[in-house]
Amino acid sequence: MWLFDSHDNNPLGWLRARRAVNMSDTVRGAAIKGVTRPSKRFESGRVCSEKGCETKLSQYNKAEFCHVHAPIRFPRVRGKILNET
Repeated sequence: MWLFDSHDNNPLGWLRARRAVNMSDTVRGAAIKGVTRPSKRFESGRVCSEKGCETKLSQYNKAEFCHVHAPIRFPRVRGKILNET
């Protein structure tokens, strides 16, 4: 998409484009600079807390149960009425 930039006070100045500006030229970003924080780690070698489950947990997973034995958590739904089926 092209925008036309006119800086004169002429009421019909928008008809005569003085300079065509590409929108991608006007929107700029910057790369992330600085040191990034390392991922949080938990004790390695942990296993699921469910009795009889031997699933090894990731050192980046703070939960005490594996995905299969994790307690069900329902999301907080705001402003929506859910149909009971």
